[in-house]
Amino acid sequence: MTDVLSNPDTLTIAMKEHIAVLENIMQQDRVMRHDRRHFETLLQTLLQEGNTQEALKCLNERLSQEPHGVKKYCENTTLNAAITHYVAVAEEKSIKVNISATIPADLNVDEMQLAIVISNLIENAIHACEKVPENERRIDINARYKSQLLIEISNSCADKIVLDAEGHPFSNEENHGIGTRSVLNFINQTDSEIRYIAEEKTFKVRMLVS
Repeated sequence: MTDVLSNPDTLTIAMKEHIAVLENIMQQDRVMRHDRRHFETLLQTLLQEGNTQEALKCLNERLSQEPHGVKKYCENTTLNAAITHYVAVAEEKSIKVNISATIPADLNVDEMQLAIVISNLIENAIHACEKVPENERRIDINARYKSQLLIEISNSCADKIVLDAEGHPFSNEENHGIGTRSVLNFINQTDSEIRYIAEEKTFKVRMLVS
């Protein structure tokens, strides 16, 4: 594991993959919001001109074209993109995900870096859930903001996760630890705090973002 963690190229590749995913989702969101503004302008014009039937027709056509199941988990666009993507990945693997997040639109930290951290944490939770029976797979995501952002991610796991002397997850599996290294880099750079809690059948991570 030491070789993987000490290899900056490996870490950079992993981060670039997360960034590419997030940027793609955010671009799709920008396009949708751009199209929606044009549609709303058209609808307003039709209503002002008294063309109620034409406005209703346009509205019905628009609703039939809108993608279903698009969810807004929080006000922050970047973090919402990360959560949306990895919740979809989890659900494809028959993992039940519960989310309660009150994250404001603007934060005092680099939102892309924080989104990568959250992506890593949820991705780790997904990997752990894959090792337990489908009916026991669960991820709980809670986030609250009061001058600081408190995030807790809890997931089911097959065995009690081993923590090293510093209280960080440890494994001899190949490439394990890249995500953890990325998370710890963010914690150190932002003077934030993180705590891993290993219990029987459950693993939790709590992060206080300064």
